[in-house]
Amino acid sequence: MPSTSAWTATTILSASSSVTTEERLQNAIHIRFSLPTRGDRLKATIKKADIIAAYCEATELAGFSLEEAARFFGQPRGIEATALDLEPKPAAEVQRGFLKRFEALAGEMGRGVRRQRLVPAARGA
Repeated sequence: MPSTSAWTATTILSASSSVTTEERLQNAIHIRFSLPTRGDRLKATIKKADIIAAYCEATELAGFSLEEAARFFGQPRGIEATALDLEPKPAAEVQRGFLKRFEALAGEMGRGVRRQRLVPAARGA
């Protein structure tokens, strides 16, 4: 497999590639934002964070019991769901917050970021 920096958009997004769609998307993001190649340690850290998020979302937002969530996702150690800001919010509000933070980080990186609409505008908006 070529290094991430050597990949082309065609290679990353090719449906015939041996990597999953999630891996192709992650690789495209790393290339787009000049992030380092993902190693096994980073991949494991991301997976751990995903599992913790799934557990916390299940128990704090989706109504799972602690036992039920632990059965599906495992019991996270060293973090409590109450330590996270898990409050249901409208998608548009979350999108605005994400874009605001993204633009701030991109500005710190010295890059001009062209704001694009990620989702269609609501009718009548």
